[in-house]
Amino acid sequence: REGLKAVVVGEINRAGGSFVLTTELVEPESGNVIVGFRENARDSTQLIAAMDRLSKRLRERSGESLKAIRAAPALSRATTTSLPALRQYSLGRRIWNEGNTLGAVGSMRQAVALDTTFADAYRTLAGWLDNEAIQPSERLRAMTRAYEYRERLPEAERYRVIGSYRDAAGDPRGSLDAYREALEIDSTDAISLNNSAVSPWELREYAPAVRVTEHVAG
Repeated sequence: REGLKAVVVGEINRAGGSFVLTTELVEPESGNVIVGFRENARDSTQLIAAMDRLSKRLRERSGESLKAIRAAPALSRATTTSLPALRQYSLGRRIWNEGNTLGAVGSMRQAVALDTTFADAYRTLAGWLDNEAIQPSERLRAMTRAYEYRERLPEAERYRVIGSYRDAAGDPRGSLDAYREALEIDSTDAISLNNSAVSPWELREYAPAVRVTEHVAG
């Protein structure tokens, strides 16, 4: 979610009385292994030496390998325990912006299937179903699940979910208050900025609605 070009993953496995150490440099967007290494340790007393050899080999090759990584869009900023779910979430947001609404909804459904506690994916799916005026029962279930898992989220994301839930419940004032709380924490949160432009119109508070709308557009 931070736009990293690669992450390091590793394992230590026992093989009889010895150990096998592996490490890989992985591209977050695709999950492809860029480069990988393995070292052996005869026993536990040799583990640190084997780790040193492994890290040296990785450092020597990582700079060279990173140059070969294709330019890839950064993953979206959302909280989930599953990297595959975050990839589907990011893909869905990207193709939604390209106008592929059905494909985007499909990707978001996959995201919540991969992580059934992925609150912001549920929130996003509910919003898209509402925008397209399809599957009202699924929209209600998704919004309910998002709200159910809100406590797992960092503050800004939690208020974003609360704002969407209150809006779906017909409480534009409560929705606006929640989005403003989110923006107090992260003033660059594009989703809260965009959604906070809607509630003032519903409340007939036209001056602040225009200001927020102009800020979002600008």
